[in-house]
Amino acid sequence: MAAVPRYTVTKAGVTKAGVVDNRTNSGGGSGNGASALAVPDGSDDDIIAQRLRKAAEEERDPQLQKKLWKEYIQYKKYIGAEQ
Repeated sequence: MAAVPRYTVTKAGVTKAGVVDNRTNSGGGSGNGASALAVPDGSDDDIIAQRLRKAAEEERDPQLQKKLWKEYIQYKKYIGAEQ
């Protein structure tokens, strides 16, 4: 099984786990306190989840990328609830 990168979705954007984001917060504060979204590892993705994940991984627009990750997470929760 290939290693699957883990991602974290925050208000500031998306980062890979283990990668430090050294950009400064130009907003002048520590944020709104919202917690990061945990992105599943993807090891059990069906075809729809695989396509959502690939689209999120390859998207260059940070806002659209965040929306894709949220959609992926929501889909995974829905599928998990059905089983």
